[in-house]
Amino acid sequence: MYAAVKLLRVPHGTNVLTRSGEPLRHFGKPTYSMAKVEDDPAKGYLAKLICSRKCVDFTYFPQLGLPKVDRDDPIPQFDEQRKIRYTFSSLLLGNMLAVLMGYSACAEESERGQTFRFTKEDESYRIRLTCTNAFTGDVIQREVVFCDVYAIGLKHYLRAALPWILA
Repeated sequence: MYAAVKLLRVPHGTNVLTRSGEPLRHFGKPTYSMAKVEDDPAKGYLAKLICSRKCVDFTYFPQLGLPKVDRDDPIPQFDEQRKIRYTFSSLLLGNMLAVLMGYSACAEESERGQTFRFTKEDESYRIRLTCTNAFTGDVIQREVVFCDVYAIGLKHYLRAALPWILA
């Protein structure tokens, strides 16, 4: 399992300098992605959190097949046709930050047949997403666990996303 964290935005008033003393001018929207590739494709996933339009998009891609052996293989590892996307507001982001700081046990939001639940368990954080398939009516439940390094990356991401949403 690996994770990539890109924290590129800095709140206004903070001076970020390069080694040469020049101000850093390349800012972008903060993104966080975590991929879990398993031998059993039913357990693997790619989870992404991306800031867009004053809110955060959580996207879950299930694993398509067995783990790739060759990195240059053009076949995708994750199924983009069966992705689940949930857009949460600044209120849920604030509640998630309250969970991170220990003020609350969980953050939950339900809308349009989807339920997003964020909880802290021991030293890890868990996202549970429940939704209904519009075509078949089946209830789909997905779960992403952020532990160890991924939990720290999630904390940094949510703190970096806050100025983007409130701006």
